[in-house]
Amino acid sequence: MKKEIGWTSVSWEFDFNEENASAFRDAYQEYRKRYRKLFRSSSSTRIERAGFLHFCGTHRLTLEGRIFLSQFRFKSLARRLLGWKSRIQKIDYEEAAAPNS
Repeated sequence: MKKEIGWTSVSWEFDFNEENASAFRDAYQEYRKRYRKLFRSSSSTRIERAGFLHFCGTHRLTLEGRIFLSQFRFKSLARRLLGWKSRIQKIDYEEAAAPNS
């Protein structure tokens, strides 16, 4: 199938052979040129772009995607750790506030 910039075909499996990866990189550069101004224009475009960068990072397609995925994983880890810490502090505060028996 002839590759066309801005068009994709739906598939349940991704074929990231060298030819397809090269075509993706070319299309990605065109995408960045054309739509860069819209990346932060609304919350829905930010959400859509985050999903796209997550996909790119997961499949190691672009450096920007890999950086995004690393930051995403770091933030997720930090949230889990901080959430875990706050639960422990809450338990400690509850125990400290409980009347002595």
